[in-house]
Amino acid sequence: MILNNWHDIEFCRRLMLDPHGSEHVLRDAYFESVGHGYQILWRTGLWLLSGALDPDLIVLPDPRRWEDAFQVLKQEKTKNFTYGEPNLLPDLGAFDLFEGQARFTQLQYLHFASGAELDWDDFRSAGFLGDVYTRAFAGFLHGLDEPWPTSVGDPLVATFLAACDLAINPTEGFPFDIRHAPSFVFDVDPGFRFIRIVKALRSTQTLRRNVTSFSRDEYIELTETVSEGLLWPSPLAAAERIAVWRDAQPAVASLIQEDAEFRFTNANLPVRLFAGRFLAFQRDKLRMPEFFAWPGACMVSQSGSTSLGDAGDAFYANAALFLDAPNGEVRPHLLVGRKTEDIYKTFQAFFAWISTYDLVRQWHVERGPFIMDYDWLTPGVSPEQVESWGAATFASVFNVRPQDFWIL
Repeated sequence: MILNNWHDIEFCRRLMLDPHGSEHVLRDAYFESVGHGYQILWRTGLWLLSGALDPDLIVLPDPRRWEDAFQVLKQEKTKNFTYGEPNLLPDLGAFDLFEGQARFTQLQYLHFASGAELDWDDFRSAGFLGDVYTRAFAGFLHGLDEPWPTSVGDPLVATFLAACDLAINPTEGFPFDIRHAPSFVFDVDPGFRFIRIVKALRSTQTLRRNVTSFSRDEYIELTETVSEGLLWPSPLAAAERIAVWRDAQPAVASLIQEDAEFRFTNANLPVRLFAGRFLAFQRDKLRMPEFFAWPGACMVSQSGSTSLGDAGDAFYANAALFLDAPNGEVRPHLLVGRKTEDIYKTFQAFFAWISTYDLVRQWHVERGPFIMDYDWLTPGVSPEQVESWGAATFASVFNVRPQDFWIL
């Protein structure tokens, strides 16, 4: 069961990120179907989260309630749920959306910060418009039958970024229950969601050109209208639902306190850390959703409802947890309001857990001896020190060192 679930999750991850660059997955002997992979990923993810957030499933959906509906889909040989049958894949994946969202956010920031002096020609000559960064936007324009806009400041760019935000934040299965199992893959896969969002926008010329002041009202009108038309709970509805978890489940309140202090219970610490950061992120998104769709514009006072001070606070409160130092060393980001010693203690515990997860992965699915390739974490440390550290973290969990295994 461990191996089957691991393969299903890994297949799903690859197909979600890069569906057409991972077509070899569909030919793998262990692959069952896209729908099965998504079912296992969502089910396993919920059980993992429940240990940190909700052990009694008071606020989280109970994945056991989904089993019968998914079993019927397999028995009826439903598309994307049938072993050995062709699977339907989207033209774009989450990787395209992540890269497009990040790059066009950057372009928006540079465009507005320069007083609109910097525009497409400048960015093209600087190499900022490579295919990997524009593939999603090109698909967006093609789906809307729109020409390339004349300026980065065009409302179409803002609508594209809102579409990315909506596509990569599915709400079916988490935090809401699954309401229609046959459409589950199309409701949660970022690529399929993006395609459906573009189709919804195609039917309205007005809505896709409404974002001119990057305001909360514009974000709500756009995302709520599209979500309602597609029968999805919106990202804002998800943030509202998550906001009440604190009062409904004491374990959520405890995790919010751990995140505020940056001192986490050690059991599966990375899961608790990311879950705690996610809860904080959702609280900020409920308060100012426009910032998370258009941070580039909000960070240069283009938003009609977000002050520059609020934008800066949101940016630093949700900053990356880990940074690359100039010498290649990975260092923790010193989050505002947390003690430096607590940040470093959590940082050290986090990567100890990550090394253990990696060794467990090797244990289950890799051939040959364990490989402790962790010198990227702290350059300059000898291989012997790295191996000793990795072995000690593994032994702290399993009471046996990797070197104690015999490889036959």
